[in-house]
Amino acid sequence: MFDIGFWEIALIAVVALLVVGPDEFPALVRNISAWIGKVRRFMSETKDDLDREFSKAEELKQLIEREASLASLHEKIDPRKIVTDAVVGTMGSPGEAKASVTQPLTSSVSTDAAVLPITKDSSKATPSNGSAD
Repeated sequence: MFDIGFWEIALIAVVALLVVGPDEFPALVRNISAWIGKVRRFMSETKDDLDREFSKAEELKQLIEREASLASLHEKIDPRKIVTDAVVGTMGSPGEAKASVTQPLTSSVSTDAAVLPITKDSSKATPSNGSAD
């Protein structure tokens, strides 16, 4: 990590032994070892957290790309246009479609149908077909 070799560590240990003394040296080594362990655990946990977040970000990026491709497909395949094309294809133009719908209605109404005269008392009304009795 710091590119320190064995001889550098041995030199640091000898200097620490001379500065701290032989009575305090074992406690100092234990404290330094504990701190190094804590730093390593912290670095490992941080690396794992970052890896996990980067994988979530990658998944999110893939989802966004998928949504974008689906949106472009929706633009290409407009359901309203498909239905309009199908209706126009079977019935012709919208004007022809309107004529085909209204034609059966107008042809089913007969002009010689019975006409009831409007009176105040509708129960006495009798059908007449336009001819005098």
